[in-house]
Amino acid sequence: MIWQASCVTIRRAWLWGSPLLLWSVMIGCGKHPFLQSGQQLGLSDQSSNRGLSIAPTTELGRLDADNRELQSQLAQVQQQKRLLNDELKLIKGQLEEMAGQVQQLRTAKQSADSKAEGLLASTRHRGGATITANRSNQQVAGATGSLSLPSLPGIAVQRDGRVLRLNLPADQLFRSGSAQLEASGIQLLDRIAGVMNQDYTRQHISIEGHTDSAPVIGGKSSHQLTAEQSLAIFNQLTARNLMPASQLMTVAHGSNYPKADNATPAGRSINRRIEIVIYPEALSP
Repeated sequence: MIWQASCVTIRRAWLWGSPLLLWSVMIGCGKHPFLQSGQQLGLSDQSSNRGLSIAPTTELGRLDADNRELQSQLAQVQQQKRLLNDELKLIKGQLEEMAGQVQQLRTAKQSADSKAEGLLASTRHRGGATITANRSNQQVAGATGSLSLPSLPGIAVQRDGRVLRLNLPADQLFRSGSAQLEASGIQLLDRIAGVMNQDYTRQHISIEGHTDSAPVIGGKSSHQLTAEQSLAIFNQLTARNLMPASQLMTVAHGSNYPKADNATPAGRSINRRIEIVIYPEALSP
């Protein structure tokens, strides 16, 4: 009602032509509740607009920070991936190198086994010929003839096809599980060397090492042990007994050719042996 009265007053002031009265009334109309609420609504709209303009800016900043953090994490993951790839390449290279070494060892073992098999075949499957000592009264006859052997008491000597085999128990020659000659073993080799230097100076002679299937002391293989034992006898015969090195050769059979059952102590003792094999072939002049 007051607002309606004020508006009537404005129209009268306008009609009467009183500027001062018109100004005063307009100021009074400015306090109209509808006008004030409109002004407040305008301010509220502005405030609301300011709030809407600030919120997106804050959200973009947070997203940018999250993006930078993700980029940092991605860089770390990529660096770790590169390190793992480098380690994988290194491991692959080491495995390839080890595989090559294993293949070389396998090839060398196959070659050694093949040579040993060939030598064994040549000594065990020959027949029909004779082996003759340098003295006319010492000879080995053919397959159907008599066998005249050198005098070596306590040493088992037998004919095997075209060859003579002297069987020497390793326990009488070496300390247990080693290639170190005992004093009794040196004396036994002196006896054998005396016969060889007298009766078989022209024949090829092989020193063949054998052992049982038991594990070797010190982590060696059976082939390593028999190779060392054969070489120890070779050195003894050439250095002490002055047999020509060109007349001798060594062979390591390991546990490949047992003569008895390895399941018993007695059988294992029989299998630990050195065989000195005398061939019919003579040395070249």
